[in-house]
Amino acid sequence: MSSPLGPLLRKLQSATIGKPKAAPDSVERRQLEAEFQARRQQLEEQMRQRGAELTQREDFLQRVTDTLPGMVAYWNRDGLCEFANAAYGAWFGRSRDEMIGLHARDMLGDEEYARGRPMIETVLAGQSHQIERTLTNQQGEVRHFYSHYVPNWRDGQVHGFFIMQADVTPIKEVELRLRQSNAELMHAEQFARTIAENMPGRVIYWDRNQRCRLLLCRNVIDRIRWALAISLLIGLMSASVCSPGFAVYREPHLQVARAMQRSVQAAQRFGHPTDARSHV
Repeated sequence: MSSPLGPLLRKLQSATIGKPKAAPDSVERRQLEAEFQARRQQLEEQMRQRGAELTQREDFLQRVTDTLPGMVAYWNRDGLCEFANAAYGAWFGRSRDEMIGLHARDMLGDEEYARGRPMIETVLAGQSHQIERTLTNQQGEVRHFYSHYVPNWRDGQVHGFFIMQADVTPIKEVELRLRQSNAELMHAEQFARTIAENMPGRVIYWDRNQRCRLLLCRNVIDRIRWALAISLLIGLMSASVCSPGFAVYREPHLQVARAMQRSVQAAQRFGHPTDARSHV
């Protein structure tokens, strides 16, 4: 692309070539020089304005990525960092300026760099990756990340790749606690079932709304005999299962159980420790 000053420069040259040396300061030459200088100053001012706009845009982009809840960086094909937000640099114990131009091997070390290089080669070949990773920073802090590796396509070629890592440590910790709670619950349920199945007779559990939730039999014969009954009883109200006479017989026992429940709740409200449990 030719320079915007090209036509003016050619006019200025043609105004002097072939002219007598006695008249170098002709009116035409002075006009062209003045026009040339004005045009050059105009272009320089436009360049300064565009440079300022570019700096503002870069600063805005940096501030946007610095406020993201995660790490963002861009690495070129030569393994050099060309962009990093504050979180990415802080994870590796470096400032943003220290990250720019840094080679990945110098940041990660030879062993870690060699371990991750095969995947980076596939990214530079044009393949995106989304993986979960557990990383340890310079301070020894272990965090869980969901990482995105995205190739930077331009003019049909991959010039580098973006890496975006979201910290999912709180989610992982909740998942771990949930798995532990489920395992403890299954163990407690199995323990209670083992005890109930070795008690004489049958064990029926009614919840607070007097709905059947559990029926256990001691021996195999009873379990086979009550198999159909169990499937039918679970979820039914006691009034639809028990005879009126049995309901009258059971009512005093239920009153005692309800009184126990109220005493337990009162003790808990006033901060008195108790080991009593009731679900009626």
